[in-house]
Amino acid sequence: MAVDLWASAHLPPPRPDAKLRAETLGAVIDRLARTQVCAYHLLMTVDDVAAPQVHVAWHRLAELVDDYTALADALAQRAARLPALREDL
Repeated sequence: MAVDLWASAHLPPPRPDAKLRAETLGAVIDRLARTQVCAYHLLMTVDDVAAPQVHVAWHRLAELVDDYTALADALAQRAARLPALREDL
């Protein structure tokens, strides 16, 4: 919620034709952090770091980093619109 409040106060307003995103910036960062923790945990606990599940976890993390980077660029260019914050949170 703190990230979303910061974003609503500091990001430039989106252009009228900006694409509406499904998730808030805070939700994207939260998912990225959870995925990183899971990938690191697997790396530190499996017997074989070359195991397929380790590769899949780190590949998924890399995809999320790419997605986050694209979102950050779109927000900076005012080409993305974040969902409105819910008032009941």
